[in-house]
Amino acid sequence: MSDLHVIIAGGGLGGLALAQGLRRAGISAAVYEKDSTAAFRNQGYRIRINSDGITALRAVLTPQAYDVFTATAATPGSRMDAFDHQLNLLHAQELPPVPDLPGGGHLAVNRMTLRQILLSGLDKVVHYGARLPHYDATGRAR
Repeated sequence: MSDLHVIIAGGGLGGLALAQGLRRAGISAAVYEKDSTAAFRNQGYRIRINSDGITALRAVLTPQAYDVFTATAATPGSRMDAFDHQLNLLHAQELPPVPDLPGGGHLAVNRMTLRQILLSGLDKVVHYGARLPHYDATGRAR
């Protein structure tokens, strides 16, 4: 384990993914999240994970957690459409498949499920009910 200790402000998908990656690299981390618990609020609906995101998750998650991620993800296909507020098609794009990745590099995952996967093994690392009221980039202790 490294002497380095990283403090992460925010226990959303990005902060938890960072904590998982640091843990896999042997670097200790602490995540401070303003919500009072992991289930404090609705996490939203499904999100699309592209090939870069799938590759990143494969790098930061344990093999077991990555397997759960891929097993619980849906395959939305390679077409991505954008609509306006009246459901008129604004833009359609066919995304190229990535053969070596699950779903051809196109997955959709439930946010709550992904957050639970990213929380796995971080029980003692995530601290709830913590706020970051101020940040000073000068490097001076206050």
